[in-house]
Amino acid sequence: MDMGITTSYPDIISTSLLIKAPNYDYEIGGLSILSKPATISSSKDRVLLEQIPQSQSPFVYDLRVLVVDDNDDCLCLITFIFEEWKVKIKTVNSVDNAIQAIKEWNPDVVISDISMPSKDGYSLIRFIRNKEAKFGGFLPAVALTSYVYPEVFNTAIDAGFQEVICKPFDPDELIATVANLAQRTLKACRGCLA
Repeated sequence: MDMGITTSYPDIISTSLLIKAPNYDYEIGGLSILSKPATISSSKDRVLLEQIPQSQSPFVYDLRVLVVDDNDDCLCLITFIFEEWKVKIKTVNSVDNAIQAIKEWNPDVVISDISMPSKDGYSLIRFIRNKEAKFGGFLPAVALTSYVYPEVFNTAIDAGFQEVICKPFDPDELIATVANLAQRTLKACRGCLA
């Protein structure tokens, strides 16, 4: 009897979660995170990344990305993904902390979970768009959601997000989306100055 309990004990106390994605292996809660060389996983992502001139490679290098999510594992995963691309990343776990980070850190792109306790991602995007209406500027925003209903996507876009990505997400899709948003914003800003 003791042997059975001892044999299964590591399975009982193991709290790490191995996430297998097309281009990465992550172990959340474990001691190590392994990565494989990044490749573009779908033709849609490849098209998005190819729209960015080679002179701008590596696509998102040195961007300032603010990530807002109440799930620490998700924040850890996104941090790992973007650090691989040399992105300056800041993570916060609430809308109030995100508002403070936007004021102090001036990110290039925001990625926000929609569903959070207290204030949600819609509260954050309303703050951002109201601030832009008063003071100008534009901060591209990506909504993260676990809900796959079309009305959630439509509501997020109508609220002011430019893109909606469903969890669990493909790391390459997330990188491609942020790169595309940053590139579109850069082009729009250059057009305003011309």
